[in-house]
Amino acid sequence: MFRACFVTWLFLLLLLKLGALNVHLGFVIGCHEAEREALLKFKQSLNDTQNRFSSWEGKDCCLWEGVGCDNVTSYVNRLDLHDPFCDPYNYNEMDWSWSMISAKLDRSLVELSRLNYLELSCIDFQGSQIPGFIGSFKHLRYLNLSFSNFGGVVPSQIGNLTRLCTLDIS
Repeated sequence: MFRACFVTWLFLLLLLKLGALNVHLGFVIGCHEAEREALLKFKQSLNDTQNRFSSWEGKDCCLWEGVGCDNVTSYVNRLDLHDPFCDPYNYNEMDWSWSMISAKLDRSLVELSRLNYLELSCIDFQGSQIPGFIGSFKHLRYLNLSFSNFGGVVPSQIGNLTRLCTLDIS
C-alpha cells in the first residue's frame, strides 16, 4: 500500500516538475506568436461585412474560426476562410456584391510556413493577381482559390508546390 502511494506521489511530483520545466523553457502552449501576428495582420486586410472573424481574439489562434493547428507542435497547418454564404452556381462575373468578404492577400501569411491546407474560395480579391509568394508554402497539399475574383496570370511560383494534391483556381 505504502509503495503504491509512494510511486503515485513520485509520478505526480515528476509531472509537476515537467510542467514547471515546460514553462521555464518556453515550450509552446497554444499557437506561435509569429503566426498569431501574421493572422492578425491578414485580418486587417479583410473587409468582413458579416464579422465572421470576431473569434480572432486572444492569445491562442488555434481556437480561432477557420484556423487549424497541429496537435503536437501547435503550428498553424490549416486555414479555411471560404465564404460560407457563397453560391458558385449563382455566380455572376460582373457582380461581386454577393461576396461577404473582400481582401488583399497579405504577404504576412508566409509566416504560416507549415500550412498544408489553404481554402480561400469565394473571397473577393478585387481582381488582384495571385501573389508569387503563394509558391513558398512548401507543405501545401490543398489550395482552393475558386470564385475569388483574382485577375492576371497564374504565377509560375505555383510550380514550387510539389506536394500539392488539390488545386482549384476556377
